[in-house]
Amino acid sequence: MIFLRAIPPTFLIDSSLTAGLDSPWCEALRMKKSIVEVCKAWWQVGVELLYQEISIRRVGQISALRRTLDATKGIGDLIKSIEVFCFIPSGYLLLFEVDLVRIFELGPRITRFIFGAHASVSTAEHVLSCIGLPSSLHEACSNLTDLQCNSPMDSVHLVSALLVCVNLRSLWICISSKDSPDEVMAIRRPVCLARLQTLRLMIDSTNERVLPTIALHWLMPTLHNVVIDELNSIADFTSSNYREDFFTAFGACLRYLHIRPYRGTANTYHIDVQSCIKHCPVLEHLAICPSLRLLTPLSHLTVKWIDLWTSPRGDDENYIELRESLSHKAFPSLIGLRELDHGLSVMTDWPLILPPDSELDVDGVEYRFPGVYVKHTARGIFKMDLIYYGENGKQSEISDGGSFDDRCSAIASDSDSSYIPSDSASDECYSSGGSDADDLEQEEEMVDDVDHDMALTIFAQTHG
Repeated sequence: MIFLRAIPPTFLIDSSLTAGLDSPWCEALRMKKSIVEVCKAWWQVGVELLYQEISIRRVGQISALRRTLDATKGIGDLIKSIEVFCFIPSGYLLLFEVDLVRIFELGPRITRFIFGAHASVSTAEHVLSCIGLPSSLHEACSNLTDLQCNSPMDSVHLVSALLVCVNLRSLWICISSKDSPDEVMAIRRPVCLARLQTLRLMIDSTNERVLPTIALHWLMPTLHNVVIDELNSIADFTSSNYREDFFTAFGACLRYLHIRPYRGTANTYHIDVQSCIKHCPVLEHLAICPSLRLLTPLSHLTVKWIDLWTSPRGDDENYIELRESLSHKAFPSLIGLRELDHGLSVMTDWPLILPPDSELDVDGVEYRFPGVYVKHTARGIFKMDLIYYGENGKQSEISDGGSFDDRCSAIASDSDSSYIPSDSASDECYSSGGSDADDLEQEEEMVDDVDHDMALTIFAQTHG
């Protein structure tokens, strides 16, 4: 329990590649490694913390992890979650598939898979595309309860994977919509996600057209939570019709709906949210954003909780108008209205992770770790370690939740949604021997016909 208190929960951090070696994710990984290195008694506890969530950010780490699992009996049983976000050179593609399948064979308890591996579509044009889930991995996918493919993936690969993911409870996808005959046929295949409870969709101007097709051909009888990341800043009346078709099919049992742009932005999104929620007769929890330029005023009979994102532009006209419209007259069952700090990471679905009906004392709960300071109160969820700039140009550090009027007069810094692991962290985590160097490793060389031993050699050389 003491160790768990020293390490931030997963929802507070992520391992993406932009925040440097002192990111909260790197700090947490170094803490896990330090626990393992204390003594034999601590090793057994620490190694479970170290391996329960694996993040792959460089292709060589795949082979290094496989080597560790092959050499150390029982390590694979500790893995519960694996994240793969890396570039796959053409010479590594076959090895990548073989090693990944072997990792899943040695990790029978993996139930969460975050997949966003990219490969070069055109060497001349340097175009990258998210590769599909390897077909040889489909058998292992049947054990997954949480699948996240939040980079655009063509519908052929995505649907073929979903057909075998029979135990999914949570799914986050971004469908790459093209007009090829294969993709059109794939998205029309009947898909039954009988146990799915939470669906998160990334929607833009190209893939919103598949929503009516999903409504016709997908079956999700236990779907209670929907999160939509809006990427279409040029949405029009037709865009709203696509969304309405989706909610006509799946809105009957929805309890929670969250709609917002994926990134904090000053753009407005002309989405008719009211036309969506009118198809959700038992909706209880609604989370919305002032960037949504609502075409129709919001109202609902059964909504009890509303979460409202603050605006990057402060108390602008959109924000004030939206906030004032969320009244008991429009929402007669309303119990509470919370504020969500727009500086919070977009990767985490905060309203669902920290629900408004949580039991909190008057001071709320603070999540304070190196590089992370989030406060959850009855008033809302706040990022406490950002510096906001007021209209007078002076900096003011957020010190408490405050009121709506006290906290929304600023332009925020970028969200904290991405980080980069240190080399020592990644190497020691995924191989039996590691380097203590904290320098970023060089990109793996583009070579043909890489086998397992060659990949390990290149990985060791680029680690210096």
